[in-house]
Amino acid sequence: LLAGELLLRIVLEPADFLQVTLVDDPILGHRIMPHTTGHDELGFRNARVPEQSDVVAVGDSQTYGVNATRDGSWPHQLGALLGQPVYSMAIGGYGPMDYLYLIQHDAPKLRPKQILVGFYFGNDLMDACWAVEQRSHWSAWRPDAVDMCETAFPRPEHSEPSKRFGALRDWMASHSVL
Repeated sequence: LLAGELLLRIVLEPADFLQVTLVDDPILGHRIMPHTTGHDELGFRNARVPEQSDVVAVGDSQTYGVNATRDGSWPHQLGALLGQPVYSMAIGGYGPMDYLYLIQHDAPKLRPKQILVGFYFGNDLMDACWAVEQRSHWSAWRPDAVDMCETAFPRPEHSEPSKRFGALRDWMASHSVL
């Protein structure tokens, strides 16, 4: 098993298979821990952070490429079409307020000529609402109405079903490509 794991880590990109390790972020809510599971030093799904990138893509899970390989995500496919890398600043669960922060604070460090935002109409409006309501960094954006998000975007009540060997399966998903 150990030899198989080592071989697969040499042949395959771990970022395509391992669950990410999230860390709390007071402004963005969460980030991916830098240098984990094939992510770069900023915690984004790129091989490395370049000194400069002409094109930066910002978005959520759709831009990140959940269920796609890193090279299969749309920012990397666009880079292949353009003949130049597109730096991806995308993480599942991000929304418009997170995009705004990344565009104002992180993306300029790469001196991009263009910033593309992958806006997902499926949940980005809800994500913006919840970010403004729940994170103190965005408190100035809050309307006078209380509980606006709960009225506009009620969260469904659900509980996680139990799974056999849940703790072991979760650990394996984060640590083993095999």
